[in-house]
Amino acid sequence: MSKREKIFRKVTSFITTVIFTFSIILSGFPGTSLSIPQAFALTTSDVVVENPNAGEVSSYSTTITVGADLLYLSSDSVTISFPLDTSVPATIETSAVVINEMPPQGVSVSGQNVTLVIPAGMDILTGQTANITFLPSAGIINPTTGGSYTLDIWTSKEPTPVSTNPYNIASVWAPGEYAICTQTFDQVSPSIYQDKIVWHDYRNGNSDIYMYDLSTQTETAICTQTANQWYPFIYQDKIVWDDYRNGNWDIYMYDLSTQTETAICTQTADQWYPSIYQDKIV
Repeated sequence: MSKREKIFRKVTSFITTVIFTFSIILSGFPGTSLSIPQAFALTTSDVVVENPNAGEVSSYSTTITVGADLLYLSSDSVTISFPLDTSVPATIETSAVVINEMPPQGVSVSGQNVTLVIPAGMDILTGQTANITFLPSAGIINPTTGGSYTLDIWTSKEPTPVSTNPYNIASVWAPGEYAICTQTFDQVSPSIYQDKIVWHDYRNGNSDIYMYDLSTQTETAICTQTANQWYPFIYQDKIVWDDYRNGNWDIYMYDLSTQTETAICTQTADQWYPSIYQDKIV
């Protein structure tokens, strides 16, 4: 390390310490109007999985924001811990990983944990971000079971693991016949769009709307009003159906993306058998 780099690091560390010290001192004086930056902590974000299919190789990308202790080139490190069901190779080449568009100085693997040494020529300062990408050539294989997962991340300066936002892995279904719902009461009139199946279901003593997600293998109750709901139809993230909650048959819709229900038509006469395509319901 050059003399100039050593001086820069000492100055940066000193400035950071002074700012945080003033923050602590001024916190004891209520009513002060001087705005002093607060101490940062390591934070994480979303995870982008290019190929989300269960049991298949994929790239993984995420972003961290460095906390109070900056990360120095060629000495400090970031560790990413993958879920237990994820297959992580025993060795990963530096060319298969990118940190802010540069390969790490080194990569070591211990079980599910992959430690990346900060690239030469790159200090990551307090509050700055590091974009980390494992390329497909890293050989990381998605969990074999579909569902919601997170990565745990820590650094050599901040060793407490921080979890990312959840990411989804989709189940892969081989050709064949599958039982989707085998409740003792009747399930009627299924409709499917991509990986989601909806139907009306009599398990609660009247007809309700249920959905099954093939990618996560989970069932969800969409509408369980005490009156009957019949003949659901799904397109993209919208589900429509007949609904008798007002004493006659009306049309209702549920938006999976916003988790909100909307009355589409509640005229006093009956409305039956809805269908939806893009932004049109008939």
